[in-house]
Amino acid sequence: MLNFHWMVCRLPRYRRRMEAKLVGVVKALGVKEEDDVSIFVCGDRRIRTLNRSFRKVDETTDVLAFPCDEPHLVFGPKAGRAGVRLAAHKGPLLLGDVFVNLRQVERQAKANGNSTVDEFAAVAVHGLLHLMGLDHGRPADARRMLMCEERLFQLAGIEVSQFGH
Repeated sequence: MLNFHWMVCRLPRYRRRMEAKLVGVVKALGVKEEDDVSIFVCGDRRIRTLNRSFRKVDETTDVLAFPCDEPHLVFGPKAGRAGVRLAAHKGPLLLGDVFVNLRQVERQAKANGNSTVDEFAAVAVHGLLHLMGLDHGRPADARRMLMCEERLFQLAGIEVSQFGH
């Protein structure tokens, strides 16, 4: 289901709360126990290297998503309270990996007046939605992704201000 890999030297004392918020999110998204998604929590250097290697952007960022399988999504009333969820599927899905830069999350949380736990959860939700095929390159896509994020934030009790792309 959901696996966490903490790749930072200094583990945050609130990491269990960070993980708990995301467990609720993946359940709301329809991720089954046999499906696989990983959250890698890293620092500036690792995310910058990944960003440079895979996106040709030589700078740090808060989150990167690397999808594997291409899940089909359900939107609207059939998607339940989350507004988006995986379509019914047979067999396990390998959704992919989300890399979250904990140091960037800490800086953003401070700048935006958010708790680090909620900022982390919001950034990870953004990455999870990328794994599920959502994007924000076009205005209509950005609106759909923001709508899904806001619903998931509400369901998981994630309180963030000034969160955006």
